[in-house]
Amino acid sequence: CRVPQGSDQGFVAKLHDKCAKYPHFLKPRFGNAAFIIKHFADNVEYQCGGFLEKNRDTVLEEQLECIKSATCCRLIHVIFAETPVDHSATLPPPSRRRATPSMPLGSLTQP
Repeated sequence: CRVPQGSDQGFVAKLHDKCAKYPHFLKPRFGNAAFIIKHFADNVEYQCGGFLEKNRDTVLEEQLECIKSATCCRLIHVIFAETPVDHSATLPPPSRRRATPSMPLGSLTQP
């Protein structure tokens, strides 16, 4: 989480602004230092105190290279592609899918 000038309050304010449109995101009735996510079992309230500091870790370039070279997962190759990837083999939006997909789902995660 790279936010050089960021603050916990700013992070939560941005979440409230950008995520209010999603049905699984809620703003608490009182205060601006938390956000609520509707999980399948219940609503969970997350307090922002220390949130950025706890999530400030970064991934080393060495680790990224290891992931890129050691996996045969197509998704990883798409994420780390240096040039745009042809997305024609991905699934269409749910509203345009047929009952039986023309492409096996396994092929989306295989090379």
